[in-house]
This record gives sequence, C-alpha cells and structure tokens, in this order.
Amino acid sequence: MITIKELKKKLTTRSRLIGLDLGSKRIGIGICDENHKIATPFKTVIKINLDDFITDQLDWLRNLIIKADKYSSKIKKFGVFGTSISAMWIYGKIGKNINFFVDEDPTKVGKNIDDIIILHPNDVPNNSQILVPLSHVIRSKIIKRLSSEGSIYF
Repeated sequence: MITIKELKKKLTTRSRLIGLDLGSKRIGIGICDENHKIATPFKTVIKINLDDFITDQLDWLRNLIIKADKYSSKIKKFGVFGTSISAMWIYGKIGKNINFFVDEDPTKVGKNIDDIIILHPNDVPNNSQILVPLSHVIRSKIIKRLSSEGSIYF
C-alpha cells in the first residue's frame, strides 16, 4: 500500500487511473483522462456478476487483438487511435503493422513512438483504417465525431 503522495510521484503525464465506487449492490468503474482532470464513467457492475464482468472484459481484449492483427496485416494505411494504455497494448502485440497513431492531443501530434508518427485526425491519409481500442461507449462517440470521407474508424 502506498500513500497518495507516493502515488502522485509515480504518475506520468501519459498514465490513466481507474476509480472504483464500491456500493453495497453495485461497483461503479471510472477512468480518468491522461491529464488526471476528468473521470469518465466506464461501467457499473452488479456485484453478483463480477466474475462475468471480468470474463467479458478478457474476451473483449482477446477479440480486439485478433481483430487488430487481422486488419493490420491486410491494410496498407493502418492506424491506431490514441497513445495511451490500450493503444500501447495493441502496439506491443502488432507494432510492426501500425503505420501511424492518431491522437487529438496537440502535445503528442508530430512526435513518434519508435519511428511511428502520431497524426492529428485531420492529417490521416485518405483510405486509412483506424482501430479505436476503447470501450464500446467511448469508441462509438469517437467514431461518430471523427469519421470522415476516405477514412474508416472501427
């Protein structure tokens, strides 16, 4: 166990935190942004179904990596949305097939992750396909906001 002060020292600007709200009947799960300013609700779990929730999340992760590997090997212009935990997890599994990352954070745009450029959504090449490795609710909002002619976010 560490203190809040020790935790703050260990946090980086790219880290995200998960918060748990442990109620008597439900567990609320939230995830903060990389700047540690805004927490977004992720899911509410009824305590009886915690095992099912964990199984569902592991299945989602397995299916996501299968999907990413399948698409990335067939697509010439393949990108991954984001540069945080889920994007780095995908990169760790299929890095050789990623042509670019897509991020809206101006402090990241134009930089590289192991020689792979980080692009702003407006700079994504036409006919690109971009994997958004986030929960369904968050992914849907991003896809709706960023989808444009010539690029497919999935």
